[in-house]
Amino acid sequence: MPRRLPRPHRDDVRIALGGLLGGLFLWGVGPFSRTGDDPITLIDRKWAVLLPLAVTAGCELLRRTRPRTALLVGTAAVRVDLITPGSLATVLMFTALVYAAVLHGTAASARRIPWITGLLTVVGSVVPYVARRTPEALLIGAAVGLVTLGTHRARGDAPPDRRVRREAGTASGGRPGRPRRAHPARARGVVVSR
Repeated sequence: MPRRLPRPHRDDVRIALGGLLGGLFLWGVGPFSRTGDDPITLIDRKWAVLLPLAVTAGCELLRRTRPRTALLVGTAAVRVDLITPGSLATVLMFTALVYAAVLHGTAASARRIPWITGLLTVVGSVVPYVARRTPEALLIGAAVGLVTLGTHRARGDAPPDRRVRREAGTASGGRPGRPRRAHPARARGVVVSR
């Protein structure tokens, strides 16, 4: 019997609903990220923006319970969004997925995701520059860096500190719980002065 997914956190439902409604509003008003004559836009239809928007909003529901799955599916949705006219709401929700994967994912994910996003920023800067041979192509790398690294400061050193405090039960910082092992001298019954 397949396991059921856990219920999404109520804040994740609010984020998903707000992102979806905001994206639908932007879709209705019409400010898209790219025009139809942009060479990267392969599907120049207004409705094509809705598919990555809906998928990314669905990924927001999984951001705490299944952060790596949400990031993987959200990455695919942003890739599809790149070949459509594009939506700012999809990109903003993706940055929240990257941050949540670092914060709520495993410690290994918290260490690897910033390195991977940094590598993507370098590749996103070098490849367009080599292909187009214009300095403006470097702006593509800057945009990639803003989405993956800059927004929500998805750094590997800050969120694990929050994770440690959360697991220790002190959300405000405070002093974490007792260490797992006692001092070696205390284990032998010797009193150690501080």
